[in-house]
Amino acid sequence: EGHMIHIIKTRFMQHQPTLHNLGVARLKLFQSFTLPSLEYQKNRNFLWTIKTDPALDSNLKAALIDTLNRSRIRDRIILIADNINPPCLKWQVLLPKEAILYGNYSLWEEYYAAAKQDNTVVVETTVDADDGLPSDFVHYIHHQVRRTIHAPHDWKFWCTHHHLEWQASDPNESTVQLLFVSQRKKANNKQQDPRYGYVGSDTVKRCLTAGLTMAFGIHASRADFPGNMMHTRLEDLAPYCDPLPEEEEEEGETSSFLGESYISIP
Repeated sequence: EGHMIHIIKTRFMQHQPTLHNLGVARLKLFQSFTLPSLEYQKNRNFLWTIKTDPALDSNLKAALIDTLNRSRIRDRIILIADNINPPCLKWQVLLPKEAILYGNYSLWEEYYAAAKQDNTVVVETTVDADDGLPSDFVHYIHHQVRRTIHAPHDWKFWCTHHHLEWQASDPNESTVQLLFVSQRKKANNKQQDPRYGYVGSDTVKRCLTAGLTMAFGIHASRADFPGNMMHTRLEDLAPYCDPLPEEEEEEGETSSFLGESYISIP
């Protein structure tokens, strides 16, 4: 897509390789939320890298690989045995083939080579293994990157503050504003099972990891990169950018990216 590459990054059980029960639960959330939200993106021009602990439980690893192998976007997925999550592919060292647990290593090499080119804008989005993204998220981000990444704004961050949240327990015990109760009809179609899930909305004052996107322009320098990139501190590093002027949507186009804000580091 021109001189832009987009990498979506997910962490799965890093530094938690022996916590089998937690891994099983997290895999179920991954299958229920994260994977479908990436499979149904309007724009699939991205590489999805999933990093897991090299010592991940063998049964859990096999279940994860089986899940990925049955995905409709399996050709866009790379599963990597690695516990390190450095920013920006253009500043990283190429991982050896042995580190790839699933996926096309040649595709990984192609993205790595493209990131190293001087005329490539690298876009990276974080989505953890229990998160999901709106179906037009990638489309929206690509559109925004083309409009905004140019000198002197060679770095830019997109943060979300508003999100929908599913909970198994009573949301009255949290700050989530209940929107509806997930229910499932019994076989006779006349009664409802007891409540087994809640969906609500929430707003936070920090950048969420879900959907956190960083774009690195062609003049971005590692020397200028902030030392601490914790998502909870991003808004302390730079002020909000001025909102972009509204554009008329193309026919059939919608933008459901929730609560976008712009943070730039000149």
